Amino acid sequence: KRAEHNEGIISTLEEISLHQEELEKIEVIGTLCRKLRILYLQNNIIDKMEDLTHMKELRYLNVALNNIRKIEGLQSCEFLNKLDLTVNFVDFDTLEESIDHLKPLRHLRELYMLGNPCQANWESGFREFVVASLPQLEILDGKEIHRSDRIKALQVFRDRQKFVRSEARKVRAKKELERKEENPQEEDEVLEVVGGEATDISEEQVEKKKKSVMASTEKVPYTPHTRREMYLEMAEQKEEEEARRRENQPKERNTEAEHEEALRKARVLEERGDGAIRQCNEGKWEFRL
Repeated sequence: KRAEHNEGIISTLEEISLHQEELEKIEVIGTLCRKLRILYLQNNIIDKMEDLTHMKELRYLNVALNNIRKIEGLQSCEFLNKLDLTVNFVDFDTLEESIDHLKPLRHLRELYMLGNPCQANWESGFREFVVASLPQLEILDGKEIHRSDRIKALQVFRDRQKFVRSEARKVRAKKELERKEENPQEEDEVLEVVGGEATDISEEQVEKKKKSVMASTEKVPYTPHTRREMYLEMAEQKEEEEARRRENQPKERNTEAEHEEALRKARVLEERGDGAIRQCNEGKWEFRL
């Protein structure tokens, strides 16, 4: 469908837009569309940059509004000129590794990382760190990089690097603590006390309780997990609405097929040859032959 303008040929596509499709992974594209120069994947729930190995012609990649935590998988995209990672989840724990991954991309001129935790929580320092790390960049988050900006960034780079590594340790410790709190050691069986006796709770009941707790919570943290759950719920609602719409649509009639079927049945009756009366004077009209 996305290749209709190209006579349905996928292999020679140079541009494709797959935004707002609730995509969870980048699959098949890198293998089937090796000639792509522009790829739009914004506003999905992709959590990893992968399957881009064969896309050597890629110039512009837009993965804004996804669940990406680390920049990776671009080592073969040697002609990449513009990368948009606006509002993702790249934090201090993966920032240095992510920026190091972009260093070999000599043609990279524009980078957008507004709204990522590492940028939102450290705006001025973030810009200096990235500008000093990527000398090939000309535009960062929509702002042109001047020669004076680069000189200043290089002067404070060591301090910014120390800060990044210090914050990275804190973020890793925080995430580890959150992981333990979210996944505590659970009992083999979930029990509920009813009338002083413990009884098993069905999985359905547990799920209902979880939903009621979630519904009663006023604020939900903005994390890759909660965002994924929200998008999957939206996708389910969209699918249900589409199913209802299809169900309510009037069924298409194939009048030609109906006519052919009626003729076929009439011919079968004519060819029966069982002596049955096919026509009679029900009105008792007088007539002569």
